[in-house]
Amino acid sequence: MSKKNVYKSSYEGLEKIVDELKSGDVEIDELDVKIKKALEYIKTCKDVLKGQELKVSEILKEVEA
Repeated sequence: MSKKNVYKSSYEGLEKIVDELKSGDVEIDELDVKIKKALEYIKTCKDVLKGQELKVSEILKEVEA
């Protein structure tokens, strides 16, 4: 799976969990599982964004040179 698909999938998964939490559809017994999964999605998104930031920085350095 490409990084774009990983980011998109993680972001959509996070949105789904947030929507479930907002609507009150999460049972108290599932709450810890949902929160842990949300944290995994957040970490994945952050990692992809950091990688893209580094790539863009390198491109900008080349342009400036």
